Amino acid sequence: MKKLQLIMFLLFVTTAIVAQEESHFLKANSHLKNAIDKGECMGIAAGIIVKDSVVWTGAAGLRNKSEKLKFTTANTSRIASIAKPMTAVAIMQLVEANKIKLTDSIVDIIPELKDNINYQNITVLQLLQHSSGIPHYAGKKEVVNSITYLSLKGLIPVFLERELLFTPGTQFEYSVYGYVLLGRVIEVVSGLKYQDYMKTHVWDVAGMNDTKVNYTTTIDNQKSVLYHQSKPGRIKEAKANNLSNRIPAGGVVSTVDDLLKFAKALIDHKLVSENSLEMMSKNYGLEKKGSGYGLGWYLYGENPKLGNVIGHTGGQYGCSAFLMIAPEKKSAVVAVSNTSGAMQEVSNITVSLLGLVGKLNED
Repeated sequence: MKKLQLIMFLLFVTTAIVAQEESHFLKANSHLKNAIDKGECMGIAAGIIVKDSVVWTGAAGLRNKSEKLKFTTANTSRIASIAKPMTAVAIMQLVEANKIKLTDSIVDIIPELKDNINYQNITVLQLLQHSSGIPHYAGKKEVVNSITYLSLKGLIPVFLERELLFTPGTQFEYSVYGYVLLGRVIEVVSGLKYQDYMKTHVWDVAGMNDTKVNYTTTIDNQKSVLYHQSKPGRIKEAKANNLSNRIPAGGVVSTVDDLLKFAKALIDHKLVSENSLEMMSKNYGLEKKGSGYGLGWYLYGENPKLGNVIGHTGGQYGCSAFLMIAPEKKSAVVAVSNTSGAMQEVSNITVSLLGLVGKLNED
């Protein structure tokens, strides 16, 4: 009789837990549906990792309006600046392999810079943390690029002669071109093209089979059409934007499924060591404690239920994306839309999903 009572009790508890989880996931799905119903996004997908396991993925809307194709977690979409932490991971791999040091001057690594006086005091660390002083885009023509650059080396002259904004290491100023130079560091040190290094040492290791640089010639049947929302309910196809001027900083396409794999590979220390991830998650004093930017990651401070949270947003014509990771709890959240102009909505959804992750960690 006691054994039967115990079985019944365990069955009741298990059923209650499953019901609670299903309630959380219904809420997660409703966030995505609401974004479509409000006219914020053409398509959106998201996923959650809790305690080192993918526990939920969902999607809503369309990846191709004219053909009425549904958006899914397996559809490739631009991820914009979420490419930056991937590039930062590759740099930390080279540091772990003792091929470079964070304190190395970039003029001693990149041959094209050797005669540039302005860059003499810029280090790998400063590029990672956006403290190099190298300017960001110079006007709309660079933000919405129409020129095809066949190599990172060929792109460097675009910004090489521009004056630095400040003495390297003294301030924070977000710079796409700083991460372009990090991509070039990867090429010179490894002897591989940026995309080849990333595929072999980052994407393949994490099992990210659908992640690639934007100008790939591979036929992709899962590609999303890119859209732009000028205001809720008014969505049209996005302007053409050639991303060859920012590949290591924002020229990568991926899927929600792959971004979850990236987060899990980081959590499991398959890409970099625990010590390296901690270094990447550290505040280096350029911004206030508990926030700011580490090495390739925004620092979102201490979450009472999840510990320190790191992440990165990504926004450009045709996409809005957000990845957040809580390494201590082996948890993560990602949301990707094929619609620009929807960054606030995608951010709100991601933060809401992070709240669900906190609750699921308590269950």
